[in-house]
Amino acid sequence: MLLTDGVKLALLVEPRPSPAIGLVLFNACRRLSCSWNITILHSDENREFVLDSIHSNRRLRAEMLQGRLRMELLRATIGTSSEWYSQMLQSGSFWSDLRADWVLTLQSDTWICGREKDPPVVKPYIGGMSYQRGSKSDAPFVGHMNGGFSLRNVKWVKICIKQMKAKKCSACVEDELFSMCMKHEPGISIFDLMRFSSDNKWTGCFDDGGQRVCPWGVHMPWGNGPMPNGELGTLEHVEERLQLYNYCPELFQLENSQSPKPLDGKGLRRSNQFAQRTKFKPKERTSEVRERVREERLNGRSTRRINRAQAR
Repeated sequence: MLLTDGVKLALLVEPRPSPAIGLVLFNACRRLSCSWNITILHSDENREFVLDSIHSNRRLRAEMLQGRLRMELLRATIGTSSEWYSQMLQSGSFWSDLRADWVLTLQSDTWICGREKDPPVVKPYIGGMSYQRGSKSDAPFVGHMNGGFSLRNVKWVKICIKQMKAKKCSACVEDELFSMCMKHEPGISIFDLMRFSSDNKWTGCFDDGGQRVCPWGVHMPWGNGPMPNGELGTLEHVEERLQLYNYCPELFQLENSQSPKPLDGKGLRRSNQFAQRTKFKPKERTSEVRERVREERLNGRSTRRINRAQAR
């Protein structure tokens, strides 16, 4: 399967008035090649909010006038939990209505960090590795790939849905369903997943052939993996997260735009001062790291890098 074959669509599904909508759309317009169309599926409730987010940004206004960026009303019945989203993505008619061959699914807590204008890894379905740490290996991967930031081939997705419905997998979460189908597809490795995306801070930058490689996309880097309840984790985990934020400093503002603000393991509001761009001393104890990060988070200044990019 080649990404150059067919229509490519970046899809953001967001029925809420999330402050991150404008940021995520701007990031997609800026990072993806002009061969990608971009669509936001919105609700009646947040339609005006989405319009305001687009009209307040010169780049988004231009993309909408040119027809690359589009708004469409969600047809799904939106519930109070996330089940409606999973059920919608398991509907063959939903994928047919998108009129695309490849779909990059986005959410309001996702970001494209890589300089490549197209995904560096192309598979029928690929997302960030979840529920396990990266073993820094090119060994075959068999496990769960998160769908929050993921690439999907529409034809393959519809075949997978039919197959899994025949196997009585109606109770599956959508990314669980597609991950199960990928177990029968050859040629996907742990490195592929780590190159494509970091999910819920389970993986980050890694060494590959003597080079340091960071993920092309990121989904919720303040998430709960690998430590429960959003704890900062060990020194290794803190440094990995710092390296990811240093590589992609726009993540500071994405994290700061989440509403409500995420809480860390100690009940403190996270802000984009989670970490200044400093390197910890190798022998520094984890408790000292946590204390210094907490100090920097509370006393530092918010980054304005993405604001300057939007103003240009």
